[in-house]
Amino acid sequence: MSFTCADMERFYEWDMALSGKREAIAAAYAAQRFENETARAFATEGFLRRLNLMEDCVARAMELFPPRIHWVPDRFAVREAVIYLQAFVVNVRGCTDNLAHVWVHEKGLTAADGSALAGARVGFGPGNEEVLESLSAEFAGYLGELRPWFEYLERFRGALEHHVPLYVPVSAVSDETLNAFEDLGKRIETPELDGNTEEADRLTRERAALVSFFPIVEHAFGENARKWVFQFQMMTDFDTVADIAERLLRELR
Repeated sequence: MSFTCADMERFYEWDMALSGKREAIAAAYAAQRFENETARAFATEGFLRRLNLMEDCVARAMELFPPRIHWVPDRFAVREAVIYLQAFVVNVRGCTDNLAHVWVHEKGLTAADGSALAGARVGFGPGNEEVLESLSAEFAGYLGELRPWFEYLERFRGALEHHVPLYVPVSAVSDETLNAFEDLGKRIETPELDGNTEEADRLTRERAALVSFFPIVEHAFGENARKWVFQFQMMTDFDTVADIAERLLRELR
């Protein structure tokens, strides 16, 4: 896995504009006149606080692991990055829920029997038809297109809370060098048994040189477990949350 120059240029342009984007959204929500106090609280004390935390998580994760990291980090750096990644995922999902609560409370949305909508019934993703049906066709259609993204968030949130949590492998061997890595492991056995420590050390160093680090995140073991490059996934997730927030403001007006 490697990044192209275009990937890197896109990422650094996005990173430079991150604070400005967050500040613009914060200013827009602070200026919004809410009729319902609970809606205002979800917007300013819920959503905006989470958005601030997401920006902090991105900044710290990027500081620990630049997109083109060329060294194998120590376990403490990996562990710290995982803390920020897990916090980021939780707050991405929290942002979408907070924004859905803004809509529900500001519009006085209730269930068909007049009871309050609460808990898992409030959201913008699959299974939240009562909320989605109250939106304009344009906004509901946009959220419908995001169904795969909401499903991905739910899988990772579920893994984080109930199953194997998100983690970053400390090191890895690429598919291209895997055979050489395994072959060297077998070759090391002979000089070790013969007491030829110099040759064993040489082969060990050669084998270690094949180990690298790539900033992927997993939440399960096995070939079919989904992996993602966290810098670019964080970029995508932040932009998606920002887009939902901006569209919701237009919906409220």
